[in-house]
Amino acid sequence: MGALDCGFRHRTKPCDVCILKMQVGTGSRAEKIRTYNFKDNRVTDHRLKTNYELTSFLGGDIDNAIQACVSLEQQELLEELAESVGAPAG
Repeated sequence: MGALDCGFRHRTKPCDVCILKMQVGTGSRAEKIRTYNFKDNRVTDHRLKTNYELTSFLGGDIDNAIQACVSLEQQELLEELAESVGAPAG
């Protein structure tokens, strides 16, 4: 394992390390995406500010959550595009 680790370190540039750290994040509470609350049978998606029923969510009924994420991403992309061309978003 030591030889593999050593080889990886020599091939990794400082810039690559920074990019990896940005992708991984710190794991702090502020970076939470979802909270699974078994006691209250609830999943909270913090990006969407929406709650879902835990048992159905874990059972695979995630279509509403996926569609909400897609809509949120599209809205953010439209806002970025509007800012880049100088038009008001809305």
